[in-house]
Amino acid sequence: MEMFTAGTERLQHYAFNIDALNVFPVPDGDTGSNMLFSMRAALQEARNAPENSASGVTEAFARGALVGARGNSGIILSQFWQGLAQGVNGKQFITASDLATSMQKAAVLAFQALSKPVEGTILTVINDIAAATRRESVGTDDLVSFLERVVDTARESVAETPRQLPILREAGVVDAGGWGLQIILEGALDYLRSDREDFQQQHPSPSAGTRTVNPPSKTAPKQGSYGCCTEFLLRGNDLDPDKIRAVLEKRGESLVVAGNEKMVRVHLHTEEPDGVVLYARSLGQVDHLNIRDMDEQHETFLQGWKDRMPATPLQDAVAVLALVPSDGLASVFGSLGAQSVVVDEHNLSQGVEDFQKAVEAQPDGKVVILPNSRNLFSAAEKICESVPNPIAAIVPAKTIPQGISAVLALNPGEDFETNIGLMTGAIEQVHSIEIGKAAGYADLRHIPRTDAKFVGLLEGEFAAGGEDAWTVLQEVIGTLDTDDAELVTVYHSDSVAGDVVKEIGSNLHRSYPHFEVETVPAGRLRPDFIVSIE
Repeated sequence: MEMFTAGTERLQHYAFNIDALNVFPVPDGDTGSNMLFSMRAALQEARNAPENSASGVTEAFARGALVGARGNSGIILSQFWQGLAQGVNGKQFITASDLATSMQKAAVLAFQALSKPVEGTILTVINDIAAATRRESVGTDDLVSFLERVVDTARESVAETPRQLPILREAGVVDAGGWGLQIILEGALDYLRSDREDFQQQHPSPSAGTRTVNPPSKTAPKQGSYGCCTEFLLRGNDLDPDKIRAVLEKRGESLVVAGNEKMVRVHLHTEEPDGVVLYARSLGQVDHLNIRDMDEQHETFLQGWKDRMPATPLQDAVAVLALVPSDGLASVFGSLGAQSVVVDEHNLSQGVEDFQKAVEAQPDGKVVILPNSRNLFSAAEKICESVPNPIAAIVPAKTIPQGISAVLALNPGEDFETNIGLMTGAIEQVHSIEIGKAAGYADLRHIPRTDAKFVGLLEGEFAAGGEDAWTVLQEVIGTLDTDDAELVTVYHSDSVAGDVVKEIGSNLHRSYPHFEVETVPAGRLRPDFIVSIE
């Protein structure tokens, strides 16, 4: 489980750069995002696995990857994990021999999913890994050494993709999906070696190269309409993925069909999405339907290039400094490119002192400060006034969700003042909820005394009380207009039992089916849960 988590964390760090490489099959800049979404869905399912064996966890992970797969890269990735699940079926632990078997199965499943496999893509990387592990698996019991060979092979294979696929060579990039898989495998090996810094120094990822990619408008001229990216999950009985693939390959391009007799994932670029969905509904229940206009997505990607690659380089770098209550949340902000200072709520004076030192330690440039707490906002203002160089500005984030939303809104292609506006505007697009034991808030004046066991805060203000966390959370959400909300992220303290986290996630899925729900460990917190709705 920890290997999967480490791989996902590394993928999250590089997802933006992977998006920038995405020029095939359609230059729409979403490969890294799609793979990350798919991995998060798989992790969520694996965390809820009833059996904590290698077999039980990998089976749940593969199932979650298939259900949550997004884009052709996400479905192909789900087949990679399906191969892993088949390779360790019935096993309590994973061995190097099991992984070798898994890689062979993954290669077969990945190629079967596509109607028109193309060399120089993630498929080639998977196939090369399978070939290498087939040769070297005999007699090896060292899982770390084996995975090192897998990563080395992936790196070599990814580097070769431009020679195999002309559009990559013309754009000056490697295949985005292949690189995404490489990043995930590096994260897993990173965890096994437990030596993150040393590993990254010895095996740097080619992230720097992603900033010199030729604009896709020059390297991938548009020929007519791209149509609609049509994705869905088909549930039913006696489904036949091969038959479905044969029917749909006449309806469009970039077809990927994967699954089994009970559940099939479909991805297709088509001019006739309604007809495709109608056919699918004749076979069973269609879930997770997502139809996107590829022409609009392509134009958005091209505009993104202009935003990320300004005509003149910026003279000043923008650093983001976030105040957080736990190491777990520091990792979340760190994965988004922000520096964090952990502030102990029981020793605010020390936290403020550490914060001031962090601001003063910034190199000449401009610093955006995210207090992420109403208790620290005034202290942040005073520190800004006392530190004229570097130039510092506060984005008025008073909750953790607001701070995360602000970081995500930062645009490296814009000037300092514009970014302050973008980040400030972003905090208004998210609702912030805290749920915790009432006794833990007894020292706060703005929280009324209550006989309830749990209290709920909305935007830092008392909103509800109740006997359990879910009751309080549901009551607070009930006060909001969530019709346009799409994502709920639940950051949970490590003091909360796993079955409670699972129950909260399940209840959210059941009560609000239009939400995408993510649960994220956040280390030691006073509240049991910090919930973001956006």
